[in-house]
Amino acid sequence: QQAASLWRRLGHQNREAWALDGTGAVYQELGRFDDAISFHHRAAAIHHELGDRWYQSIALDHFAAALHQANKDTEAREAWQLAASLLDGFDDPKATALRESIQVALANT
Repeated sequence: QQAASLWRRLGHQNREAWALDGTGAVYQELGRFDDAISFHHRAAAIHHELGDRWYQSIALDHFAAALHQANKDTEAREAWQLAASLLDGFDDPKATALRESIQVALANT
């Protein structure tokens, strides 16, 4: 959280978003899903504002996973569907793997 605050003060929004997403991942590991949801959502929103579809899709995937863990499957499906749509046009191996992971998550939700 402190890193996100520092990056915000320095005006580095992309790094702020990465720090927020990382903080969300820690909260997920701790089982604090509502906190994780909030941090991942903020990260995705910043990436959206920056027009960074790749990192927005990653943050949305994390957001959806936290929603799923909090038993909010309808919202999780919506976030995963948006993340998948943002990956259109990306054909590199990482994008392909993320797309496949999202499809598995959608099939199991």
